[in-house]
Amino acid sequence: MNMRARALVAAVMIAFGWGLLGNAMAAPPQVITLVVDVGSGTSVNMGMGPGGMGGSIMTGGGPVFMGSKQFGSMMHSTMTSTMTSMMGGQALQHRTMSFDIPGMGTLFAMMAGGNPWTGGKGIIMGGTDGLQGVSGTCTVGAQVGGTQYELTCTVVLP
Repeated sequence: MNMRARALVAAVMIAFGWGLLGNAMAAPPQVITLVVDVGSGTSVNMGMGPGGMGGSIMTGGGPVFMGSKQFGSMMHSTMTSTMTSMMGGQALQHRTMSFDIPGMGTLFAMMAGGNPWTGGKGIIMGGTDGLQGVSGTCTVGAQVGGTQYELTCTVVLP
């Protein structure tokens, strides 16, 4: 192998090794369990006759706790739709959520499913200010109070 080919192979190996080292040094995902108050505010029902679609739009939110300490608040808009004419009935529940964390920024998430909240699953789509570039997943756990649910988030920092 000539000198130029050896230099090229060495450069590729160094670049590949550097990439693996960078992945190994990346922070592992953080798992955080919160208690979120989802108390609803305004609710609007809509429908389109027999055999058509119907649904509702609800907004609300409240404080977010880690342990017994409140550290932010959450707002949500929830849209529930039912289409009874498709394969015997199809229901979809979709939520858009924003978490305001003072001093850090606002975190955005989208979620689907839940009964009414327990079992819902979603993604963290990023945020503002110090939370920009954050991603991850979230799952709603058990109801722990009147309008309070456990929310387990797996957060990946940029």
